[in-house]
Amino acid sequence: ENGEILFTEDDLDMGTGALDTNSFKIQEPEVECRAVFLTASMFNNCCLPNCVREVTRSGINIRAARDIAKGEELSICYTGLLTPNHIRRAIFEQTKHFTCACSRCQDPTELNTFPNSVSCPDCSGPVLNSRCHLCNEELESFRENQIATLCDTLVNRLTSGQDCDMLRNGLRKLERLVWKFHYLLIKLKIHIIDHMEICQECAMCEEFSKVGDHVKELKSLLGIDNHLQFEK
Repeated sequence: ENGEILFTEDDLDMGTGALDTNSFKIQEPEVECRAVFLTASMFNNCCLPNCVREVTRSGINIRAARDIAKGEELSICYTGLLTPNHIRRAIFEQTKHFTCACSRCQDPTELNTFPNSVSCPDCSGPVLNSRCHLCNEELESFRENQIATLCDTLVNRLTSGQDCDMLRNGLRKLERLVWKFHYLLIKLKIHIIDHMEICQECAMCEEFSKVGDHVKELKSLLGIDNHLQFEK
């Protein structure tokens, strides 16, 4: 104002940092913006939260996800509840500048869901740290990484389109390669569920008829309300 500097560079850095750390993404199609809510910004993170949130252009709605004991701290998860540990950890460190120490983040199996595990070639069990959790058979780490890279590329391609045959073939391949709760397989199944809403042929397809079962089972294990579509 009148040639005077109202805010220093440090002030601007602090202000934008506070906005980025405390803001919520608007969860609506074709909306690219964030909002800050005074009370909601005070909620701490937990990856097994007792509350869930929905943010729209109309405001923020936070409600209980389960029974909450008297005196228990209210919590929300700052990212998607179906996101595995390593991705949540990276998001928290890069955007919120903290490391989560909740019980789920400290459990390498994530409550026995094994969302990063490829399937054991011998028994189809989940492989954790290059060893099958069920039969104890060892899988070479380079092979484990090779499968993970292949699946990541495949799912990114499949979820960017709506080709019915590609989705069917991709689902078959992924179900052979990774554990039933692997986050990439769950991501593909959620995409197929959305696809079935616009494709009558796939909605009637027997192969896709049970595609939501593992998603519902995973949500149940993690204590996620199956009606909360915005908590994908």
